Amino acid sequence: MKYGAAARRYALALWQSLPEAERVPAGDVLGTAARVLTGGPAWQILKNPLVTPRAKQQVVGELVDPAHPVYRLLAIVLQNRREALIADIAQEYDTEIMRRQGRVRAVVRTAEPLPPAWMKRLQETLSLRLGQDVVSTYEVDPTLIGGVEVRLPGRVLDGTIRGRLARLKAQLKREV
Repeated sequence: MKYGAAARRYALALWQSLPEAERVPAGDVLGTAARVLTGGPAWQILKNPLVTPRAKQQVVGELVDPAHPVYRLLAIVLQNRREALIADIAQEYDTEIMRRQGRVRAVVRTAEPLPPAWMKRLQETLSLRLGQDVVSTYEVDPTLIGGVEVRLPGRVLDGTIRGRLARLKAQLKREV
């Protein structure tokens, strides 16, 4: 996440402006809007400095009802020329929903696909260690060589061979 602090402020402002019953549905609208707006032709329009904020708001208005609080948030973001924050705002908002529900999202990276039994055991271990329900997504990254890397909001648990080798290298440099 490139713009964490600023995105967090926008996400929390939206969260606080909504009644309790509208918070989770607004997260769905924001997430969908962020996916559409930050990829493909819509992103080409939003990132173009020659396009006026008003024209950009019209693009968002085609996607989100202008009476919806998410539209108002995105209109402010575009008016302030902070288009690059949209994906991070959606991610921060999702993190806030998860936190309030006592859950946390984790991205688990491994060198090879994990068998389902290992995924279940890792899920249970993470939930027990963190004291929260963990919602995991799994990614395969052959550059890790082996082991597991778990990315959580604000921290990374690195149990990969690549990570261990990097720590060993740093330790050897300090000792020499």
